[in-house]
Amino acid sequence: MWCLLRRFAGSCRVVFNEALNLQKKHYEAGEKKLGYPGLCKELTAWRNGAPLPSGRTAP
Repeated sequence: MWCLLRRFAGSCRVVFNEALNLQKKHYEAGEKKLGYPGLCKELTAWRNGAPLPSGRTAP
C-alpha cells in the first residue's frame, strides 16, 4: 500500500513541477500566465498522451 501512495505522490509532484515550469516559461517570455482553464487544457493533453515539456515521466 505504501508503494502506491509513494507513486501517487510522485505523480502529483511531477505534474505540479511541470505546471510550474510552464508558468515560468510564460512569465520569462513576457506572456500572461495561464489561468485555471489553460492549465486544465495542458493537464488534459498530458493525460491523453502528449509528452511532458521536460520529457520526464511519472514514477
